[in-house]
Amino acid sequence: RELKELRVAILTQNFPPELGGGAARSYDLAKNLSLLNNEVDVFCSHPTYPFGNYKREWFLVKMKKEGNFKIFYVWTWQPIKKEPPFTERLLHYAILPVSIFSNLVFKKKYDVIIAIAPPLFNSFVGILASKLRGSKWILDYGDLWVEAGIDLGFLKRGSLKEKIAR
Repeated sequence: RELKELRVAILTQNFPPELGGGAARSYDLAKNLSLLNNEVDVFCSHPTYPFGNYKREWFLVKMKKEGNFKIFYVWTWQPIKKEPPFTERLLHYAILPVSIFSNLVFKKKYDVIIAIAPPLFNSFVGILASKLRGSKWILDYGDLWVEAGIDLGFLKRGSLKEKIAR
């Protein structure tokens, strides 16, 4: 049985050339879905992670074709220090979903919107956009970051910070 070709949007915080497991997983998902004859668009921020490794750029959206899929790099605040202050991190994580949403809803209608979390903000963008556009929504939650934070000693189990994070 032949698979139906789908229009798929992937919403992700991290994407190559960024380093890390999240970027690699997002890339593999986009590549493999596109190899199955699906039309795939990736919405992500300009490369910023690891912080301090990339030059800050000032554009609203830049499109790049990669193999059989398109990447839409959207503007967000880009911390340039290796250890940015909390306010810069917050700006980065808070602006990105708004930027992704504003670009996503004006593009073509997608059959499926896949929101990759963390950060959890992507899931809110994905579900809202899917409701507005009549698309199916998938949440790909690939990182148990709260547990990792506890294991690494950044969060204390049972603390107020842990409860807020969850």
